[in-house]
Amino acid sequence: AMVAKGLEIPEVWTAAEFAIHGRALINALDRIAKLTQRQAVPFIARKSAEIFGRQLDQVIRIAQSRAPRVRKPADQVIEILLPSHRSIWMQAIEEVFAEQSIEAQLELVPPIQSVMAQGYSKTSILLGQEADPEHNPAISRQAQEIARKITKIDETTREKFRTVIDREIEQGQSVPELAKILRKEVMDMTHSRSMTIARTETNGALTRGSAQAFKESETLTHVSVIGCTDRETDNKWQYRGESTCGIQNVSITEIDALLAIGWHPNHQGTLVPSGFRQSSDSNLATLPPSELFR
Repeated sequence: AMVAKGLEIPEVWTAAEFAIHGRALINALDRIAKLTQRQAVPFIARKSAEIFGRQLDQVIRIAQSRAPRVRKPADQVIEILLPSHRSIWMQAIEEVFAEQSIEAQLELVPPIQSVMAQGYSKTSILLGQEADPEHNPAISRQAQEIARKITKIDETTREKFRTVIDREIEQGQSVPELAKILRKEVMDMTHSRSMTIARTETNGALTRGSAQAFKESETLTHVSVIGCTDRETDNKWQYRGESTCGIQNVSITEIDALLAIGWHPNHQGTLVPSGFRQSSDSNLATLPPSELFR
């Protein structure tokens, strides 16, 4: 058997092995999850904010190039915001975020894929399984989905754009003035949200990597979530009528359904094993002692 930081990894995890070594296995998985996320989150947050900054600059360039200019008799060009300019700005926003999303995603896929691959390979090692993230198409595909989600303009950001543009049009600001205000207000909001998004999506990437390893186990029967104290009452984050945070003993056959619902923003819990069969050819699932989840 292989030993990992005081944890003796059996050839095959069974209900009997889990009863003895379950707490050590869960602690090891939780430690790995927290360490991996702590290393990846700042990088993904910074990268996301950089990408958004470039996208915002592109929006401003397009809108400025299309905004009609009024010439005074002395041939002075003035760029005053008129109500008709609103559609120019909104169209520029939609165009840039549609066009640039592929390029932006490509920048985020490697760090997200790395987190997911670590979740998969380290969980596989602790479960005593062979694993090769390079040959796992599910990891690559899911990393691309998460990158797409991060780089896509969401409704909160759209609403912030609309609010600033409408307010400045009403005040008759110039196009350069609006550009300056957008850079400040929208970027300020993006910086504060980028850490939340990075934490949420990095946790999701790691969880999906671990889940892939769990699905490949021949004896694992149930999983649970530990370490997140927010029990959400919002139906959006509920599975089987209860909050996905801290949910216990979800059958391995339902793991994809649980992942499809996911967890609330800033979720920091860890998905861990909570039940194994007596052997790979046994249908009997023995749940762990409840103190593992206290």
